[in-house]
Amino acid sequence: RDNAQKASLSKSRFLANMSHEIRTPVNAIVGLNELIIRETDNEDIRNYANDVQLASNSLLSIINDILDISRIESGRMEIVDMQYNVGVMIDETCKLMMSRAKAKQLELSIICENTVPKYLIGDEVRIRQVLINLMTNAIKYTKQGTVVLRIKWKEDDECDDMIRLLMSVEDTGIGIAKEYHDLLFNSYERFDDEKNKGIEGTGLGLAITMQIMKMMQGSINVESEYGKGSVFSVEFPQGIVDDSQVGNLSEYMKSVKREETKDKDMLLAPEGKILVVDDAD
Repeated sequence: RDNAQKASLSKSRFLANMSHEIRTPVNAIVGLNELIIRETDNEDIRNYANDVQLASNSLLSIINDILDISRIESGRMEIVDMQYNVGVMIDETCKLMMSRAKAKQLELSIICENTVPKYLIGDEVRIRQVLINLMTNAIKYTKQGTVVLRIKWKEDDECDDMIRLLMSVEDTGIGIAKEYHDLLFNSYERFDDEKNKGIEGTGLGLAITMQIMKMMQGSINVESEYGKGSVFSVEFPQGIVDDSQVGNLSEYMKSVKREETKDKDMLLAPEGKILVVDDAD
């Protein structure tokens, strides 16, 4: 048993180190390619560069998953609780997903209860990661129809200054056969390969989500019908800051979009010089 544990730890360290070493040059490729997209006037070159960008982002996603699962297995991932704005977190997360949904002509909807507390205490980075994993899967496995994110809450029976935050992602995708439900959260597990052979991924997203939920003392549940779609739900405790509420989230997201459009020119700095520092963490 000791030898097996040492071998597993060595494997996790190796994967983590390799992920770091690979991610650094890939980030350089992504950055330089972004300059090509911005500066070229040649339509063919821009199309080639966009293809490079898609491939690079896909590779980065795989590397990040491997790095995360390695950190979890080696016990190096921690939950860091801080105050965050729920509306901002949901808005920024969904913006990342909008382009993917639009590319597949899917309708992405966000339904959030107005009474969800506006400011919570928790690990915003890991909550974003969970949402991105669930929404990315929903979009990948849905050919047409909708992907719906729902956010609700309920009181925590054990602590007055805590709530239970409930988030679910529902899709009209291909669904999951019942015999595969128990395998969903295993690392590197993929199934129904003949049907899903054109879909990218390592099979780590749900395994990482499950581990994050365990670390946050939460839970994850799946309801799915083969050929009709799936619903992945997570529930976890969060601290409350005050009595303020999110309110109408759709109106908030529209106001943020208007502000971004109004202030867009402020981002231009033709004479500016920037030093970018990356700690590769």
